[in-house]
Amino acid sequence: LSANSKAHAKLIDEGVTEPLISELRAALDPKSDSDHETARFCLLVVANLSVGFQNHTMISDQFLNMLVKFTEHRDIMCRHHAIFTLGNMCANGDNLGKDIDNRVLKILVSFSFP
Repeated sequence: LSANSKAHAKLIDEGVTEPLISELRAALDPKSDSDHETARFCLLVVANLSVGFQNHTMISDQFLNMLVKFTEHRDIMCRHHAIFTLGNMCANGDNLGKDIDNRVLKILVSFSFP
């Protein structure tokens, strides 16, 4: 559903962010039994939501710190989805200078040029 940008508002209104936040927090906890595949799909939902500029404030408020942590996650696909989301956030010039700071830009540059 998150691949369809027309469904984004309904997904957010229906409360999709709460279970995503819960699962992503668990995936960042090394003591958790959360599996990487579930975290990948949760991050993919956030990445799909980040395509719409109207969702950037919500993503910045609720997911930004977790996304930064996922850029160093042990699962490569989790890292990719987090970085794709951060890239989408940086595509919106209104975000630069707010919560999307030099830290995020450094992550994107270092990922682009390993």
